[in-house]
Amino acid sequence: MNINVLRLDHRIGRDTRITTHVCLTARAFGASKVWLAGEEDHSMMKSVRDIADRWGGDFEIEYNKSYMEVIMNWREKRGK
Repeated sequence: MNINVLRLDHRIGRDTRITTHVCLTARAFGASKVWLAGEEDHSMMKSVRDIADRWGGDFEIEYNKSYMEVIMNWREKRGK
């Protein structure tokens, strides 16, 4: 099973800590990818990638400004 998480409306300065926790919890529960929608936060994404690299396993974090685009692409690929 392939688990992906979509984090909606991330705001730099307000949501960095909770978004990091969402990503790391998703990874701990076996998610392979988190899509981040809202404001692009390079620093937070770098931190999550660094932690994933140190702890191993396949895990990606990807930014897309439009959460609807993420959902439409996911539906077109039938969740793959």
